[in-house]
Amino acid sequence: MRVSCRDKAKEDLKDFIDWYKKILGDKVEKIVISNRLTTSPTAIVTGTYGYTANMERLMKAQALNDPSRYNFMASKKTLEINPYHPIIVELAKKSKDNADDDATKELAFVLYDSSLITAGFDIDDQASFSTRMMKMLRKGLDIGDEAKVEEESEDEDTPEDDKEDADKDSDKKESKEEL
Repeated sequence: MRVSCRDKAKEDLKDFIDWYKKILGDKVEKIVISNRLTTSPTAIVTGTYGYTANMERLMKAQALNDPSRYNFMASKKTLEINPYHPIIVELAKKSKDNADDDATKELAFVLYDSSLITAGFDIDDQASFSTRMMKMLRKGLDIGDEAKVEEESEDEDTPEDDKEDADKDSDKKESKEEL
């Protein structure tokens, strides 16, 4: 029996798909291997009869921001993954090495949230997304979590400040003379 590349990829990523589904919980209905993604690591799609991202936004607005009314209208999302994309391959390796690693879970959520944005859906928890992105930026720029913003002291007048003040005063005098 001949095994297709897609079936082989599905078998190779079976543990990763189970781990990712467990991490995302009820945010997605299912995670499948995509046969159409070529450059993106993931994509969010809805079922044939599910709401599109735009329709979901409209329905959310009609529900008058009452979450209990909105829950039944939310579309069932399917996360398609590209088994050949380097991000998916590395994330699968990291999840296999240490499934409980918080950093790997954070990367999985960022990937999911970026897929939501790309598809036009709203992010479920914007504050968490922002926190994750800031962590990634800090790590990418080699800035520690403890790093703080250096505040400029207001007590010290520099010669440049004095010159700027003098220039402002002369500009005011010139504008008064022109009147």
